[in-house]
Amino acid sequence: MNKPKIPAPLKFIAAVFAAYVFFTIPAFFGAPIPVSIKLLYMLFACVMILLVMTVSDDGAKELFQPFDALFTHPSKKAHRVIFFIALPLAAAVFTYFIARPSNAPPAEARAIHPAPPSSFIAYGEAFNIATLENPFRELEAKDPLRFKELVKEGGAIYFKNCFFCHGAKLDGRGHYAEALNPRPLPFSGSDTISQLQESYLFWRIVKGGQGLPPEAAPWASSMPAWERLLTEEEIWKTILFLYDYTGNSPRSWKRAGLKPVAVKPETYNGEDLKGKKIYEGKCAWCHGADGAGGGPSSAFLTPAPRDFTFGFFKWKTTPFDDYSPSASDLYRMISQGVNGTSMPGWADVLSKTEVKDVADYVKALGRFEYSQNAGAAPIKINASTDALIRGKRLFLDRCSECHGELGRGDALKRLKDDWGGRSWPRDLTKGRTFRFGSSASEIYARITNGISGTQMPSFADPKSRKMLTEDERKDVAVFVASLQEHGRAIETDGVIRARRVDGALPIDPDANEWQAARWTAFRLAPQIVADERLFNPTIDSISVKALYKENDVAFLIEWDDPTLSLPGDLKSAELAEGTLYQDGVAVQMPAGSVKKPYFGMGNASAAVNILLWLSPASAGKSASVKLMRAKGYDKIEKAELAKAGGIFAEGVYNKGRWQVAVKMPLNTERLEDGASAGVLAGKRFMPVAFAVWDGSNGENGARHTMTPWQWLSLEPEKSYGEYLWPLAMAIIVFAGEMFIYRTTRKSE
Repeated sequence: MNKPKIPAPLKFIAAVFAAYVFFTIPAFFGAPIPVSIKLLYMLFACVMILLVMTVSDDGAKELFQPFDALFTHPSKKAHRVIFFIALPLAAAVFTYFIARPSNAPPAEARAIHPAPPSSFIAYGEAFNIATLENPFRELEAKDPLRFKELVKEGGAIYFKNCFFCHGAKLDGRGHYAEALNPRPLPFSGSDTISQLQESYLFWRIVKGGQGLPPEAAPWASSMPAWERLLTEEEIWKTILFLYDYTGNSPRSWKRAGLKPVAVKPETYNGEDLKGKKIYEGKCAWCHGADGAGGGPSSAFLTPAPRDFTFGFFKWKTTPFDDYSPSASDLYRMISQGVNGTSMPGWADVLSKTEVKDVADYVKALGRFEYSQNAGAAPIKINASTDALIRGKRLFLDRCSECHGELGRGDALKRLKDDWGGRSWPRDLTKGRTFRFGSSASEIYARITNGISGTQMPSFADPKSRKMLTEDERKDVAVFVASLQEHGRAIETDGVIRARRVDGALPIDPDANEWQAARWTAFRLAPQIVADERLFNPTIDSISVKALYKENDVAFLIEWDDPTLSLPGDLKSAELAEGTLYQDGVAVQMPAGSVKKPYFGMGNASAAVNILLWLSPASAGKSASVKLMRAKGYDKIEKAELAKAGGIFAEGVYNKGRWQVAVKMPLNTERLEDGASAGVLAGKRFMPVAFAVWDGSNGENGARHTMTPWQWLSLEPEKSYGEYLWPLAMAIIVFAGEMFIYRTTRKSE
């Protein structure tokens, strides 16, 4: 039996659709092809498909014969009418999507490995890229033991400075990487640093993104210039570690043209070495060689790495009165990692056997045995209105003292864990920060088992005055799950869409006008590249709305802050960690240009203007607004607000949440030094960045959290053009159809 033959026109359509899907796939990996380029690719694809299908006369006849019949055969009249209507409509729809203003941010090319200059100046001397070599590399053959020590020193430097962004696995997925745009580059893999000379890495680390010369364009990078914080020797040692850890050998000018030789990872034999060598290479950087949590990076991590020698763990499924985890608990923590912390999942690096070996070695360090007792596991919980009501009542009675009335983590008292470290209650509105799941069933398991070593008790403990029955724990879990604000998902395209308004811009955070705009949420990263670095942030995200009118823009900025920082107030001082400062938020824009300076308060060649709002300095005082111009963290100049004009800000703190409304010009008057305080008006997209200070966490000056550059998209005025062009295209296509039809009929 012969299979039905697929018509040639259908093959053509399928091939064109496949090409479209192929060119769309990069968008799902965060690297969309610009629309103009995609259209060009599609044109080439259509022409190539057409040429292939019509390479022979038979192929051309098979492709075009159905169309010839459509225009001439009397029995195809109904099909002809449908085609004559559908094709102009399709052309009109396609033209509309092309003609209408795009909400996509401007395409920014990024050279992954930008072209280096022939030479550069650092540490008071000139370096020639062509002749520069790692002074420690020769020890690899001459003195292997000393070389191994240098690699270890380089690892310690990496884990004190670099792994926050580039990750413990050197995969570009550090615990602050999600806040950066573009994301940090990975070092692992055969197509990364193995393709580069050590001199190139030295230049990139020393100068960072802001030090790239014009010949290195195009580029986009959050990489700081490490010459300010690290010595020349420290950078060379770090480079040794990068190659050693990834198992690669650097390219060398002496071996130009040769393929890089991959260094085979060391293999281990014998029961006594199982897990230990892997632990020393992957885990000791944070947890310490002895497992006591004192690795090189430990002083810079919040929460601190687990001290295995105590023998008990916070995140386990065993009962509350059993300090030991089960074997599956430890296996899960190693393979999946712990969400919201610096602990990554190792399942993509280690085999199941290796994960088990590491778990057994950790068990040996803690001198404990795996628990055989099963605690509360996630169970199916049916949510209902009655359960929500009961759960809310119980939550306010048992949980709000720490988590706040609205679950935002605004505790009424200062909390510490069993190791003496400061502990902040979980913000229950952010399910993405929950360590092991945010569903009602997973929350129930946590309420039942508690969190060992913290002030989060087990509510199943019969000795606790806060004990809850099983049904009560289910009700609380249902209510806690309902607190999550799913509408505040973190954005990936980095675009704040400002709605255009006809009336006055609001300066009151509670104004009804804000309802016309939608929230856009961003992750915050702590400032860890200037001299005053922050490693223990309490604020991890920010949400923004924007409205604009002509040359003015208004932002509503919102973030959850566990404390109201009021210097001089006894209650605020009691909750504060260290010196108590004011809370604050800043809006940053390039000074006088749409070109992006370095996002960390600009750089020497490109300044930024910063509007800084600070909460009241003491009870009874008002909040303050400052305008500054910066060319880096150490080059900040204040400006007079009166000369900028049109700047207003007002903030409200309510139960763990700040809302600050800021109104400012897009293009203000000249400042004292002749720089514009805003970007040029009339642009569709403008760079903007934000910074936040939690004064109760000792944040002040350079110690703060921040976003990289985002895009402020100004909603365009309605234009008839976006409707007239589709209509014109429909008419042109219909006229073309009629011309072909009449020509074909005459030829018949």
